[in-house]
Amino acid sequence: MDKREFPASFDHTTTRQLYDQREAKKLFTPDDNHSYDGTFVVPIPPPNVTGILHLGHAMTMALEDIMIRHARMNNKKALRVPGTDHAGIATQVVVEKKVAKEEGKSKNQFERSEFINKIRDWASSCRSTIVNQTKMMGSACDRSREQFTLSEKLSRAVRKSFVNLANAQKIYQSNYIINRCPRCQTVLSDLEAEHKDTVGKLYYIQYFNSDKSASITVATSRPETMFGDVAIAVHPEGQRKERIGKTICIPISNKEIPVISEDTVALDFGTGALKVTPVHDPVDFALGQKHHLPLDIFAFDKAGIWTEVSGEFSGKDSKKDFAEFMEQLEQKGHLTKTEDYPTTVPHCERCNTRVEPLVSKQRFVDVKEYADKSINAVKTGETTIHPARFNKTFFDWMENIRPRCISRQLRRGHRIPVRYCEKGHAHPMDEDAFFESIEQTDGFVLGHIVFNLVADDRLGKTFSIEKLVDLLNTTSLTPQNGTIGDIYHTIYSTKFKDNQTLLNQIETIKTAITNKDINQITLLLNSIPNIKTTDNGQFTLEFACKTCGSTTIHQDNDVLDTWFSSALWPFAIMGRPENTQDLAEYYPSEVLETGYDIIFFRVARMMMMGFANTGKSPFKHVYLHGLVRDEKGKKMSKSAGNGIDPIEIINSHGPDALRLSLVLGATPGNDLKYSLSKVDYASRFLHKLRNACKYVDMKFEASELSWEEERDFITTNFAETTDADKWILNIFDQHIDQINQYFKDFMYGEAGNSIIEFVWNYFCDWYIEITKSSQSTVTPHILRYSIGTILKLLHPYAPFVTETLRDLFSFKGHLIQQSRPKTLGKEPARETFNLFTEVIGAIRNLRQDNDIKPNEKVNVFIKGIADKQAWTEYIPLITKLNTALSVIIMNDNENMQDNVYIQVVETLTVGVQTHQEINWAEVESKLTKEIDQLTKHIENQDRMLNSGDFRSKAPAHIIADREKSLQENREKLIKMNEELENVKKNK
Repeated sequence: MDKREFPASFDHTTTRQLYDQREAKKLFTPDDNHSYDGTFVVPIPPPNVTGILHLGHAMTMALEDIMIRHARMNNKKALRVPGTDHAGIATQVVVEKKVAKEEGKSKNQFERSEFINKIRDWASSCRSTIVNQTKMMGSACDRSREQFTLSEKLSRAVRKSFVNLANAQKIYQSNYIINRCPRCQTVLSDLEAEHKDTVGKLYYIQYFNSDKSASITVATSRPETMFGDVAIAVHPEGQRKERIGKTICIPISNKEIPVISEDTVALDFGTGALKVTPVHDPVDFALGQKHHLPLDIFAFDKAGIWTEVSGEFSGKDSKKDFAEFMEQLEQKGHLTKTEDYPTTVPHCERCNTRVEPLVSKQRFVDVKEYADKSINAVKTGETTIHPARFNKTFFDWMENIRPRCISRQLRRGHRIPVRYCEKGHAHPMDEDAFFESIEQTDGFVLGHIVFNLVADDRLGKTFSIEKLVDLLNTTSLTPQNGTIGDIYHTIYSTKFKDNQTLLNQIETIKTAITNKDINQITLLLNSIPNIKTTDNGQFTLEFACKTCGSTTIHQDNDVLDTWFSSALWPFAIMGRPENTQDLAEYYPSEVLETGYDIIFFRVARMMMMGFANTGKSPFKHVYLHGLVRDEKGKKMSKSAGNGIDPIEIINSHGPDALRLSLVLGATPGNDLKYSLSKVDYASRFLHKLRNACKYVDMKFEASELSWEEERDFITTNFAETTDADKWILNIFDQHIDQINQYFKDFMYGEAGNSIIEFVWNYFCDWYIEITKSSQSTVTPHILRYSIGTILKLLHPYAPFVTETLRDLFSFKGHLIQQSRPKTLGKEPARETFNLFTEVIGAIRNLRQDNDIKPNEKVNVFIKGIADKQAWTEYIPLITKLNTALSVIIMNDNENMQDNVYIQVVETLTVGVQTHQEINWAEVESKLTKEIDQLTKHIENQDRMLNSGDFRSKAPAHIIADREKSLQENREKLIKMNEELENVKKNK
């Protein structure tokens, strides 16, 4: 076979082409004709369609891809479903800023549908960018199943989930204190409010009674809310307890409010009195509920304008006119003092505006039942969190969970699927309930399609036949799945799979849509009782109130919280609410991989919605990675100037170097201090591997044997192997076992380090150097077997480099389709060879520690060898590997010559002679420290072995290993003390 030319370096510009070739061969899509050993699913947490990906996303992609490729190589039906999240508020804020900059307009200057289209265009552009970046990273995703949280398929899942929860009385409307962003003009969850430390002001306001014969001073950081006060609370044992039950007047407005007793009022903060303003403060809201106080007195409205209860400030702006307001308080004798006040203020995490607590009528979902089931799932092992220390965080949050606000006042998102008549009767938009009493006419399925298009805001309630046909022939929000008509064809073919009449109808509809057969579609629409023809020839989907029969209906304008839809991701991407084959085969998923910082956002909500909609936890394992920080431990950001663009790294160093740099130092749940030095390290390693491959290719004749055949050759001819051959194969087996265990323990960083340790420290630095003088006929096969095994082990971490090298070696089959390496299980090398490697290591250490140049030839002395004959074959290797002038095997009674640095290796003393003068005092000091350290270690070993607790619990083989180690260390200590005495004589 002709040799392939090894490139001088890896060409990173070809990686995308390599990826596209693999994707075209459907290597990332499970093969339904293959016999697998179970499934392994990773539902990619969908990134927001708000721009380019960052290092945190890159880490997620790298870790998930490692899991998937490793599982596939273990013959699992591995599936990784990609997608994106519409990210309601985040995307809207980005588009608002873009429109303001480019067009000089605000969102309020656009019709709802017009602004939604702008967001849709932006999201589509960002989605393309994200897809391209995930491909650049080498993510082995099944793009035929790619989803988007606003797609036709997932929107149905969202509506069905909402309807089911509403029917179960889990979703309700209520007036409650919420976080509201004045700029975004929407509700925020507690987790969407970012708390920032700041130094504010504490204002001391004096409230007088009606005749000004008495007063109470309160300290507040928000005096502008005082017009919404409904009481002053004082401690029942405080100095103002005599005022309890009496009234006090709000400054300026002079409205009388009661003084109430409340034992939670802090006597050691402020003045010991608390103004109670329920609609503007969450703590006050709870007090208002507790004491049955009014919960509808607003000091100012959503725009910040003081209301009619604000006296002379009614109609003024609480922010713009704040200075005038404070001046009035001071002039009228109410402001007694002002002082600086360190505090924490919530801000909108998307636009950085200060959040305003405000009572508002919103929709909430009561998830307590599902939180309890999620807690039980973790406690019983149905779902395991890695690392386990986050169990407590999970339990603390879930055990104290409250009903969650799920409504948002945004333009784009899943509109609340509830319709109202003019009398206020509300009904969920339930597709099944809407059609349950309707005859299955020829247009029955088309009616379902129209229902969903109207519910998705893609089609108006009144529409033209041309608009409907054009829309159904429009590319869907998941382009790889075809048109919108194609999507609904798939959905209803599954939904009505047991009804041949409807299946025939579905095919008729598909043909009519594809051919744009207006007449046929008109006939189908006319057969649907709920669809009426208007006077101008259009059609209207008629909704009727089930309570009063009214057909004057409008839909709720609010949209659902983004996390409501993303929480459905693990089962919605599998086809829920239909009972699809994917759902039966791939749900629950194996692993959810995400950052520990969103355990509440993502993990908890997905688990609760999993139980709510499927009765199961959506995943068996949760892997939590840490945050990517800079090398000083600071959070990375563009504004801080320490951000690193992963795409720039891919362009300069390649995707594999980026992947390795993000994973090698990572452990579950711990932050990663990141710098470009990690990328350089990964690049050097990959270059080292390339050089090793090139050496093997150049040194030995090309072989046509596959990796499996090389393995079989070694097994058959094992008797011909050298000590070095046996040694490297045994070391390899140890690392394979170690790597497999690391994968079982979700320690992907450690598994990667183990691969690199073997390649760099054993295979390249030792075995390859030894093979340069080997005459064994088996050695070339071991080298090729080793390269093949390394490529298999490394493939999940570095798919591009490993595939390139595999191709250069002509190993058959793509690595992702290969099986993971198993140990050979052959006899190890003789103990003398293991001791030989330690001697080599000692010589290298002596050179490095004492600044002896690598090319300087030295004399090597070895004392303490019992079987000198066995060591004669190692002398040429010691000479070659250490640039030795000579290797002298000494008798035990001989003394070292002058200018010899020494190191004790087990029972041997190794010496390196140099021409430079030796500072024996330094040698003595160093050896004394080593003796002290070894002595302490022996004491600890002895203490442990004499512990009854250890001996009663430890397995017999562990005890035996510890006893052997203790004996070896004692012998080594004797040898070190002997050498210390010799050193002292040389001083």
